[in-house]
Amino acid sequence: MKRAFGSESGFTLIELLVVVLIIGILAAIALPTYQQAVAKARFANLKPMVKAFKDAEEVYYMANGSYSTDFDDIGVDVSGFTKHTSESCPTTNVSNQDGTCHKISNGTYSLSTRGIGQVSGMGVIGTVMQQRGTKREGASYTITLDNVVDHPSLKAGARMCRAICEDTSCVWYKICASETGQRTHSSGGTPDPETGYNQYTFKYKN
Repeated sequence: MKRAFGSESGFTLIELLVVVLIIGILAAIALPTYQQAVAKARFANLKPMVKAFKDAEEVYYMANGSYSTDFDDIGVDVSGFTKHTSESCPTTNVSNQDGTCHKISNGTYSLSTRGIGQVSGMGVIGTVMQQRGTKREGASYTITLDNVVDHPSLKAGARMCRAICEDTSCVWYKICASETGQRTHSSGGTPDPETGYNQYTFKYKN
């Protein structure tokens, strides 16, 4: 049978629009899942980093009677990181009173040894930040080096996850809740000095 001239099959404009719409819907569904997977992977990478720095600080303390004032002193690899002076650390913490506050960062991760409480208590804090449009959100993972006097529940070795985001709907809040086994944060509403977002703190059960 002869084919009529001009009857070649092809996609109509409506069909193409439907395909584009379907692709858009699938992308909208997949993007949050992808972002959450990336956030989880980055937080998982952060935890052993903090643990390594905490262990090294404890060894340094046993040998010197104080915590280090420079990460180079504790024998950890800080290549690829930029050093920051104690001026970048919170002035309301005990850290700036004894000069032990120091910090390194590489754009995604930052680590610091500094005061946890306003009276006493030191800890190693690691933070991971992720770009979300024009905003930066993230979470921090903390292990205390000694007892925090003004927070009696924070003994040496206590761990915390702190979500840094606008509200409780962010992916980092969900990660901290899942990590700690807590349904909701134990404290929150304190603005993060870097982003201005709320900080929601979760304490690990053990």
